Amino acid sequence: MYKAIGRRLQVSREVDHALRQGMPIVALETTVLSHGLPTSTALEVAERMIKAVRQAGAVPAFIGLIDGKVIVGIEPSHLPLWIHRSREVVKCGVRDVAVVLQSRGIGATTVATTVLFAAQAGIAVVATGGIGGVHRQVEHSWDISSDLVELARNRVAVVCSGPKVILDLPKTREYLETMGVAVYGWRTEAFPGFYVRDTGLEVDARFDDFESLSRAIGLHFEVVHRSAVLVVNPVPRSHALDARIVNQWVEEAERHASLKGIQGKDLTPFILEYIHRRSEGKTVASNIALLLDNATLAARLAVAYRKVQLMSGGSR
Repeated sequence: MYKAIGRRLQVSREVDHALRQGMPIVALETTVLSHGLPTSTALEVAERMIKAVRQAGAVPAFIGLIDGKVIVGIEPSHLPLWIHRSREVVKCGVRDVAVVLQSRGIGATTVATTVLFAAQAGIAVVATGGIGGVHRQVEHSWDISSDLVELARNRVAVVCSGPKVILDLPKTREYLETMGVAVYGWRTEAFPGFYVRDTGLEVDARFDDFESLSRAIGLHFEVVHRSAVLVVNPVPRSHALDARIVNQWVEEAERHASLKGIQGKDLTPFILEYIHRRSEGKTVASNIALLLDNATLAARLAVAYRKVQLMSGGSR
């Protein structure tokens, strides 16, 4: 069912065939299923993401860890292991990989590990919801997501709706620039913030067609060699939230977290759950909308990027 392409890395038959034939592939993270969405809706969303990628002409490849292996292209029938056993599933950042593999547990990939394993497998395009970044009050916590580090190390194009709005967005934007990660806006000049379409910050360049975007990504990989391209796609207008209200909720959540002594890796899920309650579920609807939209965009980009690479005689 899965084929080894390394001692620990395995791919599904479909992904193996797609890699050998040079077909467009979109890598997808599993943390959004195990920790980012309600269990009752996660499987349906996963199935809709798979369908969206296929309809746009690419091969979907959810990535996760299980039984001492990294699986690229989890079979749809196996995805419930990452959803219905979510209490057993480790949210797997780079530092967690070895321990999860050694214990033969179940690990869900974050943006960082999805980017890492996609690059190792030879997949050029990743789709996700929002990336991690520099946390607020970083001068006290030094809390910076490893998502940013892996984006600086791996040549992939990551389609997302920007960093999560609970972060320090100006510092996150500056960190991306410092680390050489190009930020391209899909039909926008504005740098989005997950639920919010415009954070008041700007992208490095705007692209309105897939051919131009694909050529720019290819040139970045060719010349820079070592870092990712972040393709930011604002949440659909129908599901966007007001930036001022969301910031108010985040500040409220931070005060409650401080009073409760919540910090470190427990802080982000606490804040997200808090604003979910304050929004009366609108944040979940927004999350689902942007995940599906990004999956479609990533697949269309993967198709266009492959065509451009074939025209230019390149392999990546």
